[in-house]
Amino acid sequence: MKGPIQVSTATWGFVMAGVVGRDAFDAGRDDSPAGTMDPGQVIRLVALACVTGAAAWACTALTYETGRIASIWVANAVLVAVLLRAPRRNWMVLLAAGLAGDVAGNLVSGDPTTLAFGFAACNGVEILLCVAGLRWLQPHGEVDLTRPRTLMAFCLLAVIAPMFAATLAAVLLALVSGVAPFGILMTWYPADALGLLAVTPLLVSVRIADLRGLFAPGLRVQSLLTFAGLAVVLTSTFLQGRYPLLFLVFPALVFVAFRLGFAGVAVATAMTSAMAVWSILHATGPLALIVGSVRGQVVVLQIFLALMALMSLQIAATLAERQKLSNALNTAKIAAETAQAALVVSEGRYRTLVDTLPQKVWLARPDGEPIFVNGEMTAYHGNVELEPLLHMKLVHPEDLPGFMQARQEAMSSGTGFEVEARLIDRHGNYRWHRLSKRPMRDENGDVVELVGAALDIDDLRRTQDALVEARDRAEAAGRAKADFLANMSHELRTPLTAVIGASELLLSGYGAKDPAKQRRYLEMQRDAGTGLLDIINDILDFSKIEAGQLDLESVSFVLSEMVEACRDVVSDAASRKGIAVTVDIAPTLATRVSGDPLRVRQVLLNLLSNAVKFTPQGGSIRVEVGPASEVDGIRFAVSDSGIGIAQDRLSQLFDRFTQAETSTSRRFGGSGLGLAISRRLVEAMGGTFTVTSVPGEGSVFAFSLVLKADQVVSLRRPVAAQPLSGTSRRLLLAEDSVINQKIIGAMLRQAGHEVMVVGDGAQAVAAARHGDFDLILMDVQMPEVDGYEATREIRQAGISRGAHPIPIIALTANALSDEPDRCRAAGMDLHVAKPVDWPVLMAAIESLTAGAQSSRVVAQVAG
Repeated sequence: MKGPIQVSTATWGFVMAGVVGRDAFDAGRDDSPAGTMDPGQVIRLVALACVTGAAAWACTALTYETGRIASIWVANAVLVAVLLRAPRRNWMVLLAAGLAGDVAGNLVSGDPTTLAFGFAACNGVEILLCVAGLRWLQPHGEVDLTRPRTLMAFCLLAVIAPMFAATLAAVLLALVSGVAPFGILMTWYPADALGLLAVTPLLVSVRIADLRGLFAPGLRVQSLLTFAGLAVVLTSTFLQGRYPLLFLVFPALVFVAFRLGFAGVAVATAMTSAMAVWSILHATGPLALIVGSVRGQVVVLQIFLALMALMSLQIAATLAERQKLSNALNTAKIAAETAQAALVVSEGRYRTLVDTLPQKVWLARPDGEPIFVNGEMTAYHGNVELEPLLHMKLVHPEDLPGFMQARQEAMSSGTGFEVEARLIDRHGNYRWHRLSKRPMRDENGDVVELVGAALDIDDLRRTQDALVEARDRAEAAGRAKADFLANMSHELRTPLTAVIGASELLLSGYGAKDPAKQRRYLEMQRDAGTGLLDIINDILDFSKIEAGQLDLESVSFVLSEMVEACRDVVSDAASRKGIAVTVDIAPTLATRVSGDPLRVRQVLLNLLSNAVKFTPQGGSIRVEVGPASEVDGIRFAVSDSGIGIAQDRLSQLFDRFTQAETSTSRRFGGSGLGLAISRRLVEAMGGTFTVTSVPGEGSVFAFSLVLKADQVVSLRRPVAAQPLSGTSRRLLLAEDSVINQKIIGAMLRQAGHEVMVVGDGAQAVAAARHGDFDLILMDVQMPEVDGYEATREIRQAGISRGAHPIPIIALTANALSDEPDRCRAAGMDLHVAKPVDWPVLMAAIESLTAGAQSSRVVAQVAG
C-alpha cells in the first residue's frame, strides 16, 4: 500500500502534467507543412509519451488490484484531451506517441510483451472512438464540455467506448492467460470509463489560466474557503470507517459548482477521485463498510465516482450555460435600452426636421383645412381632395375619437399634438402611424399654419407586441419552473423526512416498550418510501416517453379484472373520505381484450387517484367503461364530484409539472406529472384523451383506446397476488447484500418457509447441487459469479425438483424494460423488481412451487 502523500501527489501530479502538457500542445500546434517536424514537435511527442507512460504505470502501481487492472485509468484521458485539441492530420502521430508510452508503462508494471502491446491497442480503439465521436458531433472549433449538450454526448461516449476496449482486452486476456473474460470486462470497463469521466473534462475544458482564475484576487478567498470546505467533507468521509458519510460528497460538489463553476467542479472531481482511491487502498472510509472483497469495494467506488462525475459536471455545465444565457440576456437588454434611447433621440430630430424628410407631410390652416400634402402622402393615400374634413376619411373609425380630442385640445391651446392612429392606404388597408401637428406662428405669435406629419410605425407596433408576448411567455415559463422546483423539493423531502425521522426515533429506542407504537412508525416509514418510489417512477416514465424509449406490449387480459383491480387500489383511501366508487362496464364489451394492461392500468389508476384526491368528504366517483364513438375501441371515463377546474386552466392540465393551480399542489400534493404521463401514454397507444369540468361540480376525464377482442390467453403476463396455501417451502436465497439477506430471509421465514442464505452465485450453484430446495431466489448482481451465470450453470447441471427443473425467481433493482428478457435468456422463471412487493413475491413462490404454471414465463413485476 502506498502512503496518502504518495497517492495524492502522484494522482494530482499526472492530472496537472496532463493540463500543462495539453496547454503546451495548444501553444505549439502543428502549422508546418505536412511531412515535416521541427525539434520542438519532437520534444512534445517525447513528453507526451513520458506523461502517458508514467500515468499508465502509476494507475497500475498505485491502485493495483487483482488481475493487474487499475481501479481508475488516467492515461487515456490525457490522450483524449490532446487529440481533441490537435488537427486531425496529427492524430495518428500523437496517438502513436501516447500508446508508445502506454506500452512502456505496461512493461514496467510487469505485463508480458504481448499483453502490453495488446492493452495499448485496446486503449487506442477507446481513444479514437471518443475523439472521433465528439468531433463528429462538433466538427469545427474547440470542444466545449461546459455546454450541457456536448457534455452529455461526451458522457455517453465515455460510457460506450470503454466497453469496446474492455471487450477486446477481455478476449485478449482469455486467449493469452486463460483468465475469465467477464471478470476482466467488468473490471477494465469501469476503470477506463471512470478515468474519462473524472479527468477528461478537467484536461479538455480547464486551462492553466482557468486554474489561475480560481485564485485571482477577487476569487482567491472564496476559492480557498470552498476547497477547504470540500477538503473537510472529503476528509470526514474517507479518513474514517465508522460512519457511512458518502452522501455528503455530492452536495459538497454541487456547492462547488455554484461557487466556482465548471473549472472548480473539475478540480473538485479530481480531488474526490484521489481521496476515494486512497481510502480504498487503505481499507478505510465508508466503502470499507461494504461486506465483501476489495474488488467489490472497488466496483462500488467506480460506480460512485462515475455517478458523481456525471451528475456534478452536468450541473456545472448547466450552470455555465445558464450564466452564458444570463450574460447574453443582459447584453441584449443593454442593446435594447440603447436602441430605445436612440429611438427617442431620433424622434426628437424628426420633430425638428420633419418638413425636410420624405414622410407623409401636410400643411393646414389654423381651422384644420389642408392646403398641401407631399408626394409620400399622395403615394400612400392616393389622390385625395383637399377638404376641411379630410381626416374623417383617412383615420380608422375606432381611432377617430382620440384623434379628434387631441386635435381639439391643440386648437384650443394653440399648441401641437401627437397621437397614434391607423391610416387607410390606397388599397383600403390600415397601418399604424404616429400623427403629429405643430403650429407655425408669425412675428406676433399668432398661429398662421399647422405642419402635420405621419410616421409609419406599424412594424414597430407589431415588434413591440411580439416582444411583450415573448416576455410574458418567458415570465410564465420562469414561474412554472420555480413552482415545479419548489413542489418537487417538497414532494421529495417530505417522504425523506418521514423515513429518516422514523429511523432515528426507532434507533434511539423510542417506543421500545410499545410494539404498537413501533409498528405505526415502521408503517409510516414504509408508506413514505412507497410514495417516494412513486415520484421517482413518474419521473422515469416521463423521461422514457420524452426520449421515445417507451416499450409497449400487446397481451391478452380480462378487462373487468383490470378495472376492478384499479378500484380496489383506491378503495381504502376513498372509504376514509366517505367517497363512493362505482364501476359500470358495458355488457356488450368483450370479456378479454388485447393491449398493454400495465399501461392502461397506470392511466386509469392515475385518474382514479386524482379523483379521490380532489373529491371532498362524502363525494362520489364513477368509472364507466363502454364502446368509444371516436375510435373503434373502448372508452374509459372517470367522473367525480370534486372541486372542478376552471375553463381557462384546462389547456394547461397536461403540461409537465403543472396542476390546475399553484395552490393545488400545496394543498393536495403531487409532482404535476401524472396527467402529462397519462395523456402521452394514451397517445403512444394510439388513443385519445379528453376532459370536461365545471368548477365546484366536478370533472370527467376520459380516454379511448383501440383494444381488440381476444379469446387467446397470453403466457406473458404479470404475476398477481393470490391467496396462499400456507404450505412451508424449502427456499434457497442467493443475495450479496447482508441487509437484504436479513430482511428477505425474515419475511420468507415469517411466511412459514425454511430459508438457506448464500452470498454469491458460486455458493448458490454449490448449494443447489447438494441441497433439496423447492425454489431459488436469485439476486442478479453479485460478486464473483452473478445471478445470470449461476442460473445458467444450474440449468446446465439439470438440477430439478421432482420431474421439473427447479424454479428460479430473479430479484434485481434493475427495472428496465429489457431486464425480463435477459432473465429469461439465462433460464429464470420470473423477474421481481426491487423494492419487493411482498404479496406478489409470496404468490409467485406459491404459484411456481405448486406447479400452477404450465410453462416457464418471464414477467416483470413493477416494484
